[in-house]
Amino acid sequence: MNGRRLVSSSYYTSLRVWDIKTGKTVMGPLKGHSNVHCVAVHGSHIASCSDDGTFRIVDADSGELVLGPITAHNGKWVNWIAYSRDGSHIATGGGDNRAVLWNANSGVQVRELVGHAAPDGTRLVSGSQDGTVRIWDVSSGECIGKPLTGHRARGHDEQVLAVAFSPDGRRIASASEDRTIALWDVTDNVDEFNIIM
Repeated sequence: MNGRRLVSSSYYTSLRVWDIKTGKTVMGPLKGHSNVHCVAVHGSHIASCSDDGTFRIVDADSGELVLGPITAHNGKWVNWIAYSRDGSHIATGGGDNRAVLWNANSGVQVRELVGHAAPDGTRLVSGSQDGTVRIWDVSSGECIGKPLTGHRARGHDEQVLAVAFSPDGRRIASASEDRTIALWDVTDNVDEFNIIM
């Protein structure tokens, strides 16, 4: 957060904001979830998600609830959350094997990506319990190309726990419960992406 503060989440229900220089807590614990899985920060807003099936946004300066709690993914656990580059949308991933795009100001669902964001805001990447990685067109909600799959030499054998685009949008990194990390080249033919690591 602005290079001076850090946000941490806890499996024990809370968020804390830390001063990087002093190492001291400047806010928190901020409670409200059970088992916080992930946080995302945009400006002075901290979005968090939990296995209680909700996400919420708090103000990093006051600790006040800005939005939520919003029930997501049919009330199943929500284990991933991220802001769009401009902060206007939030994407979540959850226990219903879907990725969902939300309006960050109102909490209204914009689009559901069934079966599973790029730096330019036109694509979203998701990982799933089935071991696949998918790339989505945000405006249409359609999957771009085939899911990124395969055996250990080409993909993941177990559920994908984390995914991210590189800053230039040309690569995707994915991490799996099978203890592997894959780096995908997504600049070529959209029907077959190549694993490069």
